[in-house]
Amino acid sequence: MLVLVFTSSAWAQVDRAPQAEPDSEFSAVPFSAVIRDEGAPYEDVFRSLRVGPSVEPRFGGGGEGEFTARVFGRPDFASPFARGFRPEDAELKLGPFYLDVRSVSGGLLYSDNINATEFNREDGVIGIMRLHMTALLQLTENLRFAVSGVLIYLPFQNEIGIAGFGADDFFARFDYWPIARAQLSYDFKIGDWEIVVFDEFRMNYIRPIEGVDFEVFDEGQTFDEEDRAGRYVYRPRGDLSRDAGDFRDRRRRGLDEVFVGAVNVVGASANILLPTVTRLTVGADHSNYWYINRPSDARLPSERDHVYGTLISERETLRFKPYTTYEAWTTDLYKGWRQEAHAGVFGPVTENLSLRGDVGYFWGSGARESVLWLLSLRHTPHPRMYHELRYTKRVTQPDEDLKETLAYRLRYSLSRDLSAVLFASRSDYDDVQSSERGALEYKAGIRFTYDLARRTTLRLGTVFTRIENENPAAADVDRWSSRAEILYRYTQTVHARLLYQHLIRDSNLPLDSYEENLVILTLTKYF
Repeated sequence: MLVLVFTSSAWAQVDRAPQAEPDSEFSAVPFSAVIRDEGAPYEDVFRSLRVGPSVEPRFGGGGEGEFTARVFGRPDFASPFARGFRPEDAELKLGPFYLDVRSVSGGLLYSDNINATEFNREDGVIGIMRLHMTALLQLTENLRFAVSGVLIYLPFQNEIGIAGFGADDFFARFDYWPIARAQLSYDFKIGDWEIVVFDEFRMNYIRPIEGVDFEVFDEGQTFDEEDRAGRYVYRPRGDLSRDAGDFRDRRRRGLDEVFVGAVNVVGASANILLPTVTRLTVGADHSNYWYINRPSDARLPSERDHVYGTLISERETLRFKPYTTYEAWTTDLYKGWRQEAHAGVFGPVTENLSLRGDVGYFWGSGARESVLWLLSLRHTPHPRMYHELRYTKRVTQPDEDLKETLAYRLRYSLSRDLSAVLFASRSDYDDVQSSERGALEYKAGIRFTYDLARRTTLRLGTVFTRIENENPAAADVDRWSSRAEILYRYTQTVHARLLYQHLIRDSNLPLDSYEENLVILTLTKYF
């Protein structure tokens, strides 16, 4: 099957059902392996391709993947990009060509501290209008070309552009999708081998770990046109990979100094089910990275070569399935290869309790060698509750740190109309080069979602983050971010959303603290 896809970001819908989520953020798995797309090819305009070791058993045919590790959980307010595209519902149909207008939206943003200053605060307002469209050319059952993007209009500037290609969008802080994405993939079989060859490009926003707060619940460069109010600009949201949350800012400041990263990954993956009912997966890929407005001391690669292999049992009679993984990579930042290997098991302890555990080792190319591990317990005592405890030590990508994390997450439906998500984590970052002092990150938060009426949903949440840097020149920061959101559905296809956020940043360095009140109003028409 040959697939070519391009996409850009948009936003927002609701899904609060608690569920056991595979590979959450604190699993710290840098990349995941190729999985199978079992849906009809037209239902997902964007087929996700994954590269790297995975411990998920896979069944069926058809290549799919995604070049990201996961954040703590998936979004509750899902982007329209995540929804399937049905050609028969398209506004325009010309033979095998389908053009669909997904949504049109407008928004206003007000901040009482647009420059994030401790003194001499200034306020400002910016605005945006967006048109999200998708086109699909289904040449054959197995060959298709798809394009999805957002047209941006800035009324205060009277300028127009395409999100990520001529226009910026501040909603980057409230969505979680790439600015732009293009994909070419071809999958085929040779004997019993299933093979996928791919080339994927994506552009995203990257931010330091301090600035990652409400993304934990859910799982920049200025372009040609923008509507700017101090540090705020409208820009479509995303990040180079969901590992961008592991980018550790090494400077005194950096909370809002988001920058743009792009990556192009070319590679291949092959898997086969061995006679022992064990699946063997091998793969290799090459990545090129580009950054716009990257901080001068952000140690991020421009190129990366990567190989990997996985053996995982798929024998259904085994309660605990063993697996082994190996991967090696090199970048332009150092000579030689860095490697890690893992061995572990996963499976149900009881009907409602599952276990995953492994132990591994990291070594190579002048890096600090270290034992790695993962221990995860997931408990679903009843359909309305899901919680998980994880203790991990992993190597983050592409900013290579040894990250040791203890984390807990709870998702609970208190009633038919009220649900809650709670999390707490402690992460210890150490540079793999051993030449730089590390940092401690404490993070905790809670969020409630309540259906006030059939058409109205209220969401309240707060997140606390503390960063303690062992480097005395870097800031120790306490950060409180509290948010209230109201989503009103005038009809099934017309939604209004009002968001208020109060942010307090308290730093131990002079002139490095600030407080801000932020209001965003959006109106969206879905088609």
